[in-house]
Amino acid sequence: MTEEELKELNVSLWREWTLKATEVNCCKLCGAVVDDYTAEQFLRHVQGLEVAPEVLAMIGSIAKGEYIPPGLDCTLRGIHQPNHLMYKIEPIAHPSGCALYEFLVEYDRMEPNVGIYLGCKCVTGGDTDHRDMISHYIEEWNALRSHVCTVLNNSFPEKEFRHRFRITNNGENGTFWPTWISLYDDEDMEFALTVLRIIRKAYEQYFSGTMKYCKPLPSVAYRSIQAAFTESAFKRLREQVCGLYGREHVDDAARLFDRFILVASDCGIFEPDLSYDLAWRYMGDRSRGLSGSNIEFSTLMHTLVREIGCRLGSGIGDVKTPWRNIMKVFLDSDGVAYKSGTRTQWQNALCDTVYACRDLVTMCLDYDQ
Repeated sequence: MTEEELKELNVSLWREWTLKATEVNCCKLCGAVVDDYTAEQFLRHVQGLEVAPEVLAMIGSIAKGEYIPPGLDCTLRGIHQPNHLMYKIEPIAHPSGCALYEFLVEYDRMEPNVGIYLGCKCVTGGDTDHRDMISHYIEEWNALRSHVCTVLNNSFPEKEFRHRFRITNNGENGTFWPTWISLYDDEDMEFALTVLRIIRKAYEQYFSGTMKYCKPLPSVAYRSIQAAFTESAFKRLREQVCGLYGREHVDDAARLFDRFILVASDCGIFEPDLSYDLAWRYMGDRSRGLSGSNIEFSTLMHTLVREIGCRLGSGIGDVKTPWRNIMKVFLDSDGVAYKSGTRTQWQNALCDTVYACRDLVTMCLDYDQ
C-alpha cells in the first residue's frame, strides 16, 4: 500500500466511524426534543438494539447534518453551524452590553470523542476586545464556581461536581466557555438541563446582586472505586471473616476459611470464572442434592461463618455473615451477581438443604485433618 493509499484509507475510515459514533450522541441529545416513541427508539439505538427503519434513517440524517429536529437552535449569532447540535435555554445579556451568555447542551458532530457537553458559552459582541472580555468571563466564573458546585452537589446527592468543571482550550469566533462539563453516559438530558438551569440562575443572581451566600465546599480527594470480583475484593472478604471472632482467633479463622475455599474449589463446588480478575461461581454439589440454587448459597455462607465460630470456641453469638463482601466474590451458577435478597434466603431453606449445607461445610473444614 502506498502512502497516498494509506492516507485515503485513514480518511475513509475516519469518516465512516465518526458518523457511527455521532449517531449515538445525536440520539441522546435529540431525544429531548422528539416524541416519546422516537425518543424510545433513539434510546434503543444507543444501547445497540434494533430500531424501526424509518427512525434509523432519521438518525442517519441527523448525524450527517441533513436534518435538525425542531427544538434545537444550532446557530451562532443567527448563523447556522453545520457541525454542531445545540439545545439552548434562555440566554442572559452581559450587564456591559458587550456579550451574550448562552446556556446550552452542545455536540460537535466531527468530534464524537469529546461527547456531549454543557455549560455557559459567552459570545463577545461587535468590535469589543475579545481577550479583554475573556478576562471578565473567567473572573465571573471564579466568583461563581464554589456557589454553583454547592448547589449542584445539594441538588444531586449521588453526584460530585468538584472534579467536573473543565477549562476550555480555545476562544474561537469571539466565543469562550468559562467552564463546561461532560455529560456522562449514564446521565440523561433531563439531568443536563437541570444542571444548565442551575448555572444560569447563578449568573442571573450574580449580575443582579441577589445571590445568597453559600459556605464553600472543602477540597475533596478523588473517589476510590471499590471493584467487585477482584483479588482485592477477596482479600477484603477474607480479612472481614478473620476478624469476626476476636483478635486471638484471627490466624485460626484464616486457616479454616482458606481451607474451605480451597477444598470447595477442588471439589467443583466453587468454579473459577476466568472472565474476572478473581471470582467463583457456586455450582452446588449433586452428590449431596445441592443443585446450585440461591437458597443453597445463602444457607452455605450462613452456615460457614457460624461453624468456624463454633470450632474456635467463640460460639455463634452475634456473628454476622459478611454479605456485602461475599457478593463481591461469588456469582451464581449462571454467572449472575447475587442480589441483596440473598442475605435472608437461608431462612427459607428446607431441612434437607440445611443438613446438606452443614455436611458440606463440615467436610471442607475437616479435610486434611
